[in-house]
Formats: sequence, C-alpha cells, structure tokens
Amino acid sequence: MDYWKLVLPIAAFGSCAVALSRSPATQPVAPPSTGPAELSKVVQIEITPPPNPRWFLTIRPDGSASIQYGSGPGDSASLPAGTLNFQAIAAEVVKRESVKTIPGSSSAVLWRKGEHSAEFHSLTNDDYFRNLIESVSNKWRKVPRFDELRKEFPIYPPVTDRLEDHKRAAQGAEARIHTLCDQWADAIRQGADLKAIGREIASLDYNYRSEAMKAGYIANAASFNTEFFADAGKFTMDNGKSYSYVIVGSDRSLEMWVWARVEWTAERLPPHGVAGSLGLPSDGTRGKLTIGKVIRSGSASGTVFKVAYLVDGVSGNVEFHVADFSVHPDRGTVDAVGNWKPFSSTRPADRQQPKVGSHLRPLIRQKPIDAPC
Repeated sequence: MDYWKLVLPIAAFGSCAVALSRSPATQPVAPPSTGPAELSKVVQIEITPPPNPRWFLTIRPDGSASIQYGSGPGDSASLPAGTLNFQAIAAEVVKRESVKTIPGSSSAVLWRKGEHSAEFHSLTNDDYFRNLIESVSNKWRKVPRFDELRKEFPIYPPVTDRLEDHKRAAQGAEARIHTLCDQWADAIRQGADLKAIGREIASLDYNYRSEAMKAGYIANAASFNTEFFADAGKFTMDNGKSYSYVIVGSDRSLEMWVWARVEWTAERLPPHGVAGSLGLPSDGTRGKLTIGKVIRSGSASGTVFKVAYLVDGVSGNVEFHVADFSVHPDRGTVDAVGNWKPFSSTRPADRQQPKVGSHLRPLIRQKPIDAPC
C-alpha cells in the first residue's frame, strides 16, 4: 500500500535533487478510526487535488480556507471564516478515505488535536471536492497571478481531460530532450545554431514537467537558465544507468541539469533536476562570469566535466563530478545556499590561495506542511 507522507520528502539520487513522488509504506496503514468522537477532534483538513499535486487546500474549523500552488509568494488565495462547513467536509473525507493508493485521485489528511504526524490517504471519489471547488470559484480572495495559475494548471481540470494524453505528451518531450542531447556533438561539428537547440531543450523541459503534472505526476517546478548553453550530451554510470545532461549558465551562475534515462512507473517520473550549481553573490564580487570551453574526462561514474571560466579578469575551471553529482570550483568558497566567492574579502591584488570546495543546491527543498514545496 502506498500513501502520501505528510511532510513531502526529497527524492534524490546521489546528491541530485529530483522529482518528489509517492513513497511505499512498509506496512498497510488504514485511515484512523473516525467515529463522531474522533471527528470532533479534527482541527484541520488538508487536500491535494489531482492531477496537479502542487495545489494544497487547507480548511479550518471556522469555515475559512486557503489554497496554495507550490511555495511561491503570492501563489495563493483564501476564503473568509464561515464560507465552508468544516464538519460536513471532514465527514465526506472519512467516507472516501482508501487504504490503497488510487492513481489520479485526490489525497487528504485529517489533522486531529494533539497529533504531531499524519498521513495522506487517497480518496475513492473526487466528485464532492470537485463541486466544492467549483462552488467557491468566484469567492477567493486572491492576487492576479492566482487566476493565471488556475488557467494554466486547473485545480480540478475538466473531466474530459485525459491523463494518458498528458503522459504521452510529457514522454514525447522527454524523448526529444534525449535526442537533442545525443546530437549536440554532431551539431557543433555541423555548425548548427546551438542557441536555437538550447532554447528548444529548455522549452521541451518546461513541456515535459507541465504535461507530467497534468498527468498526475510530481515534477520539479523550477527551470534552468537559458542565457548560455556550454555543453550537452549523455553519460552512463558504473551501474549502467544513463543520463542526459546540459551545462548552462549566465553572467552570474553556472549549473548542470540531468534527466535519467529510465522507465516511468505508474507513480514516479524518472529522476531529473539540478546536479550542481554555483552563483556569484549579489555583493562582494565585481565583474561578470564568462563561461568558456567544457572538457570531458574520465568514464562511467568517474566522468568529470571541467568548465573554463573568466571572472573579474581571472580565469580558472569549475569541475562537475557525476560520481556524487557535485561541483568543485578551483578557487574561493561556496556557502550553504550556493553563493560562490572566488576571491577573499580583500581587493583582487591581495587574493588568497584557492580553496577547493564542493556544493549541491537542491532544486526542491523540504518544507513544513503549511508551506509545501
């Protein structure tokens, strides 16, 4: 039996942040006892509608509610106290809670007084909650972006939407990403427009993630910088698992993104996301970062990508190691949030000796349940 963990985990391969997913329970976990006495202890209801589980609906005992898309500031809306019937909604959740995971269904959890942990359970029928969302469609206290998000990612899409169509569209975009990465070296030799290829990869990645979410999967929400594509291709680890990759950047950052070439499952996307990144802080470093040639060395899990750079008139190299998906600059320090300080705090004429460091910035960070990823 599978179930949603209340605090969504970071699913990762090595140290690379990837798509969140449903996690299997080691033992079947049934919904808690829900008689009248138990229902009276419920202090909050959480619901995640399909097929975009980045929507989180929170309902409170006073009949107020809030809904949030992802964790972006302003990507939310609220309903005032007295709008909803809390006890009636809690009872409807109880009627529909399932021991088993139901693909493409809503998930819900009832928070009870005194509890410190709980589990999401699939709901056997979405009709009640689809109608509930429709009934308050024009009552949300919101900002303009909320309407834009609802249009692009409907909380409950029309029932005519076919999940398999979205899944096929996502898989088609994913396959094209792999093809373009395979063809990158040939494109260089043929003098092709690399910027155009890079823009297509970025567009395909957006479509891949968007269509996958519409099909009921959880995908990384962020996208990579498209100002400069330094390299693309494929590598294969010692265990035989292969990845497509791109190395991209701007005048302030350098990143490596990967897409694992593995089969989809009913509930999980192939691992994808940022494998390593560095960024110049907004203060303390003058000049711009210029990215140069990428040299690949080693093989299998020992593959290393050495990226030449120029910053503040000084040249050097940054290495991406696929063995542990880490990034290593040849000078300076990297702090906990990925800010790279290539020089000491003194002026350039008095720079310290390089200090090699490594850093990974997860694309998706673990959040408390009231501020979901």
